[in-house]
Parts: sequence; structure tokens; C-alpha cells
Amino acid sequence: MSRTDLNVAITAIKSKLPLSKIVGADVVLKKKGREFVGQCPFHLEKTGSFFVNDDKGTFYCFGCGVSGDLIDYVTRKDGIQFRQAIEKLAALAGIKLPERTEFRPGTENQKKLLQKAVEYFMDNLLANQRAQQYCADRGIDPDLIEKFSIGYSGFKQQLLPDYFKRCGFTDSDVEESGLFIKKEDGSVNCARFVDRIIFPVFDKNGWPVAFGGRSIAENITPKYLNSPESEMFRKREVLYGYNIASRNVSNLKPFIIVEGYMDVIMMHKFGFDTAVASMGTAFSSEHLAKAWRYSNEPIVCFDGDTAGRGAMIRLMLLTMRYLQPGKSLRFCELPSNFDPDSVLKNEGGSTEMQSLLEISLPLIDFFWNDQLRLRDEIPSKTPEYIAQWSKNIDVAIDSIQDQEIRRLYRSDIKNRLFAVSHKSKRGKNLAITLNKTPSFHIDRRGKALLREATLLYAAIMRPSVIWSVAENLSTVNFSDRRFEKIKRIVLDSIENESLNFTGVEDVIGDICSMCRQNCNIDAMNDTDVLRFWDEVFKIGFTGKVQQKEIASAKKECDDGLDFATWERLKAIKIDSLYKKSDT
Repeated sequence: MSRTDLNVAITAIKSKLPLSKIVGADVVLKKKGREFVGQCPFHLEKTGSFFVNDDKGTFYCFGCGVSGDLIDYVTRKDGIQFRQAIEKLAALAGIKLPERTEFRPGTENQKKLLQKAVEYFMDNLLANQRAQQYCADRGIDPDLIEKFSIGYSGFKQQLLPDYFKRCGFTDSDVEESGLFIKKEDGSVNCARFVDRIIFPVFDKNGWPVAFGGRSIAENITPKYLNSPESEMFRKREVLYGYNIASRNVSNLKPFIIVEGYMDVIMMHKFGFDTAVASMGTAFSSEHLAKAWRYSNEPIVCFDGDTAGRGAMIRLMLLTMRYLQPGKSLRFCELPSNFDPDSVLKNEGGSTEMQSLLEISLPLIDFFWNDQLRLRDEIPSKTPEYIAQWSKNIDVAIDSIQDQEIRRLYRSDIKNRLFAVSHKSKRGKNLAITLNKTPSFHIDRRGKALLREATLLYAAIMRPSVIWSVAENLSTVNFSDRRFEKIKRIVLDSIENESLNFTGVEDVIGDICSMCRQNCNIDAMNDTDVLRFWDEVFKIGFTGKVQQKEIASAKKECDDGLDFATWERLKAIKIDSLYKKSDT
């Protein structure tokens, strides 16, 4: 049986046997969107982290990292060999297999043949001045050629098969290599790579599994060409440069995900030696899992053109589905129409790239910026269009499978939506005349009054923090009833999504007059405003809240002492002592 016959049989088996049906015989699967989820059959777990996708024919466990297709599942689950798994599945599918072959995917013969091909291509490059000049023009120096085992295919198509035969490989070995294309007469001596710079692709252990070729002549299409997929080479699972980059990754040096061979090579040349790239296909969930094994927060650095940004957005949405505690992505946005290669080749390019990587955005910020861009592109800001925009945000967040991360994303984005809804209103609502002489006289109670006003002032001037301070603000008993009314308006704005100060303009004017000299809220970002607000609250109001809690607990003790009440009173007193020592 030839490799082609085997592939035809495997394709027929997969088309008749959905992966979920086979896995479902061992695991209780629940439908979740386009996927099925259940407890992993390969390790003990309490919550399901084992996902099956029938459309892709793949499975992946986010708990233990096991992944593969239908055949991989059966070989692993039943503890049998590749051929035995094929025979078992063929029987279930009612498909008759061709005569048995001795072929095994990833055999030593295939590994040795591909390694010989690497040596052949590298020797060709050393012997060809034109190919060497091309590499030099692209900035690929001899050290990089050696590091990445870069080679050249040559023009003559018969030389490579003759070379393999001299090395003792059979016609079957040559056919399985993926380096040749079958002609109509059945022969396989048509070389796949002709006049191309060759980029070998290695597995993590350093064995070659495939090749990529870049045409030297600009009029040859396609410009880039890859080996066909095989049992050793699956584009959805292989990352170019992974065998080198994985050795350099650390907490301070995450993977840097770029788009192509040259980007990887140039990144390594300039010291960014954790760069990897997918193999001519979109970054997949399998790629993501592979990257997360060594790096908790890889940085995505795609081209700065429209296509590159679109690819980053698609990867962001894919990643949101699989987010885990401590596992995410960051996004590095390059200048328009620049790629990593072109950035690095500019004067000072290495420093510029380092700066861009350092300010890369966490996934949630990249997501939010993209949503703001989409909002700006809405042709008409009518309630219907805004509602659709908001609904799309909810759909994206709902795709997050981890319940706690989904809750935190929803809370964070809700705060940002709240801030956006108030941004256009803030100036209008606060166009209030500042009273030169506040009606609240600053006497011996002045400091306390100023602290009260400051809490309200920060919330009024920065509505985006109201959600975060609401719980503590609700505990404050203001000394003036008019301040209490402002507090109620501020807290109600969470539900009403608007700040309406009609009828209390004089009170707002007094608050602003008192506080604008002491705190420049406009010069602070939200984080600084929250920190400032918390400091004011701790100084003037935390103790009052605790005294109220102590008084309440003491009253409960007087009414009827029990163990729970006594423990609560002790906890409040201890907490109070700790807070005093902190100050």
C-alpha cells in the first residue's frame, strides 16, 4: 500500500467516524458552541478541560496538554500502534483497507532521509553564489544560515532523488518525504522545491519534519511554498523556530509570535531569540497550547498592515475562548505597513522593537481598543447601532470558557462601557459656575468636610471610577444632607447610566470650588484616581465604618451573646488594630 492509498483510507475513515462519537464512548461530552467538552480521559480532573472539535477533527486537553486527531486518540487511549488503530477504526467505519504496509509515521528512515535532505540543501547553498548573494541581500549572515540550517534547492530536479538512492533510501522512502510531486504517469521525480531558498522546519527535539521554500526569482509564484502535511508535519501544530526559541523562553522572555520565516530569523539576529511563527496558516488553538507550555503570556507581533491587524484580531478572539488563569497573550502593534523585519533594519531598529514590545497591550486592553475602533466606525450613533455594538461585545466575552475569567472580563468591560457612556456627558453636566465663596464655611470641621467633598469630587469628575468606589462610598454618612443627596445621585448613576445634577448645581459648584485647588483629577489616569480616592477614604472614613460595625456587634452581644457574635466582634477589633498599626 502506498502512502497515497493510506491517506485516502484515513480520510474515508475520518469522514465516517466523527471524533466526538469515538470519544463519547469513553467520556460524557457536552455540546458547547461548535465544540464538545468533557473530563479528560488521560488524567484525573474535577472540571472538564478536554475539548473535541468535529469540524477540525481534533481534540485538546487544557489540563494536561494532550492533543491530536482521531487516530492519535485511539492509539493513546487503547495503547496500540498506528496500524492497529487504523485497522480498528476501519472495521468500525466499514472500510476495507488495502494490503498491509510496513510504513510507520516518523520512522527512523524518514527522519534520517529528511536530515540528509537538510545537509543536501545546505551544501547546495554553499556551492551557489547567486543563492548566497540573495541571503546576504536579505541580511541572512553565515551564523544565521548555520543556526537555522538554511539551504538552497537548486535547479536540477533529478539530483536529489539520485542523492537519496546513493544514501541507501528506497523509492518508498523518497515518496513519503513530501519533497517530490507525482506526475500524471505516476512517477515522483518532479521536485517540489526548485530554485528556492530552503528553510527546514524542526520539531522540538531538533528532527526535521518539513521544509519551506522561498523563490529567489520575484516572478515565480507562489513566493512561499511548504511541504505537504504528513503524520510528522501538521501545520496546525508546528511552529517555525520553536526548537530554538523554546530553549530561550523564561518568565522575563516570553515567546514572540510573528508571521513568517524571515521575521523569525531577523528577530533572532537582533537578539529577540524567542521568536516563532506559524507555518503558512492562521495561528491555531494547537499553536496556542504549544506556546503556553513554556510561556504564560506570549507577545503577538504581526505586520502593521491591514492584513496583519486583522490576523491579530482573529487570534485575539480565538484566544479569548481558551483563556486560563495565568495564561493569556499580549499584543505588540507595529507602525503602519511595517513588519518586524523592516522595523529591525531601520537605524536604531533593535531599540525601537524593544520599546514596542515593552508597551505591548494585555489582551483585554487590545480587545477594548478594537471595540472603540469599531464604535468609531459606526455610521450613525443611534441607539440601535450602539445596542448592536454592545451586544457584539457581550458575545465575545460569553465565548470565554473559564467562568471566573469571564466574570472578571464582564466586570472590567462594564466599567469601561460606563466610562464611555459618561464621557460625552461629563463636560456638559459639569459646566457649572464655581462659587468663589462656598456656602460651606471652613471652620474647625473644615478638614473633615474637605475629605467628604473630595470623595464626591473625584467621582463626579471621573465617572469611570464610580463602579469601583461605590461599595465604600455607600458606607459614608456625610455631615451635610446636601452631600448625601449628591452621593445618592452618584450611586444611582450605576443603574441609570447617567449623572443628572439638575437642581443641585450650587452644591456641585461648592464641591468643585473646595476641591479643585487640592486635587487635579484631570491630570490623573483612572488608576491614580482610584488610588487617591482610597487614600482619602482610609484616612477619614475607614475608622468610622469600623466603629459602626463594633457598635452593632456590641449591641448584638447585649441582646444575646453567642459564639458567632463574639467571634465577629473579635475579628472587627483585630482588623481595627491592624489598620491603626498600618497608619
